[in-house]
Amino acid sequence: MSFEEMERGIMIVGILEDLQAHYIFNRAIGHTHAMIEGTKNTPEAVVVVGNGHMGRVIREKSPGTDTVSIRQIEQHGALRGRRCPLVVDNAALDEILGRALLEIYSRGAEIDKLNEEIAKKNSLVVSMNQKRV
Repeated sequence: MSFEEMERGIMIVGILEDLQAHYIFNRAIGHTHAMIEGTKNTPEAVVVVGNGHMGRVIREKSPGTDTVSIRQIEQHGALRGRRCPLVVDNAALDEILGRALLEIYSRGAEIDKLNEEIAKKNSLVVSMNQKRV
């Protein structure tokens, strides 16, 4: 992996962290209200929600709005084959960002562990070669 690729990866993680922090620290300021108002003007939009309760709330406030939960997307591919505007509720976006960051962090830890194992093996090989000389 080149330095530029690593730098881009770090920038992307920073963007994901900033977006998640924004939603965590800016609760109850109108994210959902703005989203619902937008769906009233775009009735063909599908709203991705974090859970079924939020889906019911959105459908009550914007009748006719179609919602799908993250679970429906995961388990049933609820968006496959659909061609429509997509709106993501802030709670769903927070969950998606959190999962993505957790996956990135855990993969990074795995890579670090593998790199340490490789370094130890390389060190042993060098050490053994030095004893032979």
